[in-house]
Amino acid sequence: MAGVSIPLSKKLKRQNAPVRPSEHSDVAASLVVQLVREGAASSGGGENDDDAAHQEQQRTVIPQLDVPSTTTPEQLNAILNQMLKTTEEPVPYAFQVLGRELNGPLHKALAEAGGSAASAERTIEIKYVPQATFRVRAVTRCTATLPGHKDSVLKVSFSPDGRALCSGGGDCVVRLWDLSTQTPAEALEGHRGWVQAVAWSPDAALVATAGMDCETRVWRVRGDGATVSSTARRRKKAAGITAVPTGAEGSPATAPANEGATPCTVLRGHKKSVTSVAWRPAHLQLPARQLATSSRDGSVRVWDLGAITSQRCRLTLTMHTHAVTCVLWGGQDHIYTASRDASIAVWDAKDGRCLARLTGHAHWVNFISVSTEYVLRTAAFDHTGKFEGNTHPSHLVEDSPDAAAAMEAARKRYDAALRATTCKVGSLAEAVGERLVSASDDFTMFLWCPLGASRVGDTPQVHSKSIARMTGHVQLVNQACFSPDGGRHVASASFDKAIRLWDGTTGTYIAVLRGHVGAIYQLAWSADSRLLLSGSKDSTMKVWDIKTRRLKGDLPGHADEVFTCDWSPSSDRAASGGKDKVLKLWSF
Repeated sequence: MAGVSIPLSKKLKRQNAPVRPSEHSDVAASLVVQLVREGAASSGGGENDDDAAHQEQQRTVIPQLDVPSTTTPEQLNAILNQMLKTTEEPVPYAFQVLGRELNGPLHKALAEAGGSAASAERTIEIKYVPQATFRVRAVTRCTATLPGHKDSVLKVSFSPDGRALCSGGGDCVVRLWDLSTQTPAEALEGHRGWVQAVAWSPDAALVATAGMDCETRVWRVRGDGATVSSTARRRKKAAGITAVPTGAEGSPATAPANEGATPCTVLRGHKKSVTSVAWRPAHLQLPARQLATSSRDGSVRVWDLGAITSQRCRLTLTMHTHAVTCVLWGGQDHIYTASRDASIAVWDAKDGRCLARLTGHAHWVNFISVSTEYVLRTAAFDHTGKFEGNTHPSHLVEDSPDAAAAMEAARKRYDAALRATTCKVGSLAEAVGERLVSASDDFTMFLWCPLGASRVGDTPQVHSKSIARMTGHVQLVNQACFSPDGGRHVASASFDKAIRLWDGTTGTYIAVLRGHVGAIYQLAWSADSRLLLSGSKDSTMKVWDIKTRRLKGDLPGHADEVFTCDWSPSSDRAASGGKDKVLKLWSF
């Protein structure tokens, strides 16, 4: 009887298939590599940009190495730490070969880039960049469910030091939460419409809220998450006084000198709902006093809280022909705005001149993000919430030595983030400047570097041409944000239920993260750039590992859509809110 031939499964076929030498045929067994620190070749538009000898000296601090083609990133890490003679704990590094991130053996990356680039006679340049020496643990469990909002929670935001949390929702109430006890700290009433925007000042002393009532309210907050007004009420109640004076039409409330400042300042002027709020960065001004707001009326207003009531609106920026969806205040003292007229505008924050109009999108621009966003948010606070100075920023006095020291600490962090990565802009091969990423209803994103190689105080060199057009999503892109490590990666969230990862300097597609079964509304990076948090219409949150491009953990618990999420800058917890009217805190 003849034997029955059983067909092999696909897995067995792959295992039994002979090794194809053609995969590595163009890659030599031994390669000559040159390790170059990313960004070391450019001085950011300084005097030495034309000095090729000086640039070459900066680039070749490590001699060329002869390594096997099977060398892995872990082995390169060990070699690099030994070459740099690291005295303390080894520093983790990330590597790039021919514009691609190195996640496996060298021969695999070179084969994907093209075998002709990998020969024994050609020197392969490998760029390296240091990663965070600390490691953020993934949030895995819900530590508190905080009721209080009577309608959907639309926005949650941690303070720059991670000690306080603010939320806004459809019930027109702003709520502050005490994170040490995981209980409500105060409910701030006054808005007459949905609260859609919440933005903390970089000194963690003020929080600005705005929404459908066309107003922006600025609240002065203490370190424990309560406002100054609540402290005044407790003191007056103890003294038998039941009322607290309030200001009219945006003027400060008069309070005794020993009770701090006004609890709330109201900024009026927009004709339609306010969509976004952005503060001036800390390395340009401390204490925080200036902010910008965007509105559906097509305008952007710049406010100065230190001015008298009639002069608080310092600038009104009008060029967009439709609603302005997002506003950012960059570290080079420029304001970026995105609009439903399918354009992005770059403004000089000093005089309100429009420096550039970035076009290319075919539909509404929903969101913009800047590569230095994390350091602009945290200012002089480190990843543990510790302030790098003698006096906490909320207690600083303008023009004092402590304020100058805090501004200098924030500037150093900003400069380090600015020079962490470089990009190709025009004729500049390695330009240093803030990069923008824009997300649109046309299913695409664009990567920009409009002010590459320009410095604060210098005449800006405007580049209105995009670096890359990023395609792949099949529905509207809701959000795109840079990683905190100077913007090495970009993560994008879409209504197509997928998250896509991109190279933050070239716009090259890296990977897609799938797992959600509903539209993805918001993303949040961990402080070490190794983890990503996502909130979705499917009522879940998910934690993703950026190195492995895989799901790290699933966070169910919400009873309905998750509209908003945030990861604390102090790295110890995350928060989320949504249609089920509750706010959840997550930890490890």
